[in-house]
Amino acid sequence: MKIENIIERMLDHEWFDQSYQNAIAQHLRPAVSIPELKSLFNTTISFDADSQFELPTKLPRPSSVSKHPICAYLYSVDQHEYAVIQRWAVNNLHAACILKSIPNKGEKDHQNTIIKVLDRFRLANEAYAVSRQGQQLSKYQQEYLWLWNQLPSHEIPLAQFVKNLRELENDFKLNRFQYLLLLDIRRFYEYVLALKPKKNYSAPPKHIDDPHYLDEHSAILYCPYDMPQKQHPTLFYEELQDEQPNQQYSLNTAQVSPLASQSSYLQHQVSKLTQQHIIRQQHNFSCSKHYPDFNSLSLLVEHCHQVYLTHPEKNKAYLFILLSFLSGVPVEQWLKLQTNQRRVLNNRQKIILENDQYFLRSKFTLFENADFEYKNQLLNQVTYFDLPLIKELVDGLKQAPIVSKEQVNQALKKCREELFIPSLSTKKISVLLHHCIYRHTNNEQLADILTGIDANRSVSISYCSYPVYRLQQNYQSTVEQLSCDLAKKIHITSDPKLRFGSCKAPKPATVTAIFAYLQHQIIQARHNSKMLEMFNHYNIWLWHILLLFTAARPVIGFPGFLRNFDLKQQWLWVSDKEIHSRIDDGRLIPLCDFAVQEVRQFIGYLREFQQLHPEHQSHIQEILSSKKPLLSVYQHGEWQELSPHLISSFTHVMQLNHANWLRHTARAYLTEKADENLILATFGHEQNQQEMGQKFSSLSLQQYRTIATHLNEMQNFYSIDGMYEYA
Repeated sequence: MKIENIIERMLDHEWFDQSYQNAIAQHLRPAVSIPELKSLFNTTISFDADSQFELPTKLPRPSSVSKHPICAYLYSVDQHEYAVIQRWAVNNLHAACILKSIPNKGEKDHQNTIIKVLDRFRLANEAYAVSRQGQQLSKYQQEYLWLWNQLPSHEIPLAQFVKNLRELENDFKLNRFQYLLLLDIRRFYEYVLALKPKKNYSAPPKHIDDPHYLDEHSAILYCPYDMPQKQHPTLFYEELQDEQPNQQYSLNTAQVSPLASQSSYLQHQVSKLTQQHIIRQQHNFSCSKHYPDFNSLSLLVEHCHQVYLTHPEKNKAYLFILLSFLSGVPVEQWLKLQTNQRRVLNNRQKIILENDQYFLRSKFTLFENADFEYKNQLLNQVTYFDLPLIKELVDGLKQAPIVSKEQVNQALKKCREELFIPSLSTKKISVLLHHCIYRHTNNEQLADILTGIDANRSVSISYCSYPVYRLQQNYQSTVEQLSCDLAKKIHITSDPKLRFGSCKAPKPATVTAIFAYLQHQIIQARHNSKMLEMFNHYNIWLWHILLLFTAARPVIGFPGFLRNFDLKQQWLWVSDKEIHSRIDDGRLIPLCDFAVQEVRQFIGYLREFQQLHPEHQSHIQEILSSKKPLLSVYQHGEWQELSPHLISSFTHVMQLNHANWLRHTARAYLTEKADENLILATFGHEQNQQEMGQKFSSLSLQQYRTIATHLNEMQNFYSIDGMYEYA
């Protein structure tokens, strides 16, 4: 393999200046202190004498280390002309080129290994340079400076070098940082020694939640889904609602009934009863749980506040009851903040101070593309929510004395006795806010967001879209129902433009421009008398129209066959979600007037196209007779049904990298305009076994179809023209 190709492959994703290619080539000419590197290099790579590489002048500084890690290392070597840095640059770049030349059958190669080691040496270079300049070293610079004392300063065989590194790794005096540093370098050179291709292996899956028992007798163990190691969490949670995996439970029948161990019949009966018990657990709504009534909760909040204000030092335990109640965060996490200076409650939540106001910032697992070029065209800007907290309560955390959980339990016991409220515990206190918000707003998604419930526990969070100030207003109004005095101390965000939610939904003006562009493609093809091209663009446009106005998932073959449409009753039977315990794979979605009108218009166009192009008559007839999907395109001499991948080849110029952006757009529009239960039904986000049409569903068809009115209003909101206007 030629050296030019090797260097080009190595800098493939970060190349921005020819001088970096020249810099690598110049480091491949000197002698190496590990002789085998030169022989292996000459054996595997062709470095012709007439290869043209100009001598690099001063290298330009890379704009970002993370985007240009190899260039950043070369820049570091160029900046520090110390002999030891130059010597190991020669060794490392020889080894890196050898690794890139190793044939690999799998998709992986050694690029990540190379980047990791060169980045380690870049930091070691910086530490060495700082030490030689007599400046003070940071803790990590001292660790990297230590590395230079472990590397040989004389010529050494490659096998011996790897052996020495392995022996150093086994030194029990090493700290974890030193061990991992040596491990990375040893693996790098060990791959070179063995000329091994990169191993293709799958990392173990991540658990979304720990297994837990569904009953108090520890007999029914629920095993949660596993997330593939490489799967993006936000996309995984979103897809989880589309393809619901089989739920797994482990049942100890003997634990349920000792007699089951003596009888197979009893084992069978216990299993049947357990299935019914699991279904009841899944249907266990907040209204059926033993929550105190709203007046009792208001009395509890007022009582705790007054008792705390009476004697803050003596009654500090009541402060934690208030904080847990008003934030939805467990008491145990608030107790830790008494001695924790970082104000971090858990992996997702922390306390922040802005403009002399405390907020509880909750980070949600919502899709966010950090590298997206046109973020200003997205409807939502943030994927975290700041819940306003009462300043005097948070300030009280740092005041003496330090309170224990036992003291909080004693305070709750007094509340139970004095206020006659049963079932008060530290665990229940943290879920009472969710109950209050749901009762006040009748919106479960809103309650989930305000109490920090993430997408792995809330079906529809992945699609949410709200102005931040509106969320905070809902929280303030809920607290006002509980205590007017506390509500007055809550200060909400004044920025009306800041929005929280999914980063897939574009702004309304962008949606309008996209549909105008798609329609312009049809009109332009018609004007140029390119009838097949017009047919393709018409199908692409209608795909987007139906996805937006039905809020369905973009699946292969959407929206299915013509027989799936009932244009008279205005229903669409769509198979876009797998639903367990149901014979038919599909669900009903109400069709709005605009969608029905455009489907009728398209059917008329198909009949006209069939008459004008007899060579395609058989295909069009199969569409009209529901033997082939309604939407298709003619490409590369054949008819192809539409799919998200095929659509992207027509819309790549718009950089719409995620096919379900229309579904996110529809959800953003419907939020706060339609009843939340109707939205959940339209999106297929109801509770398990309570989907529209199931016997446990509480919605009638007449109620369900009322959402079509709101769907129809999107035409005017987004200024979308129908094709009937150009017929």
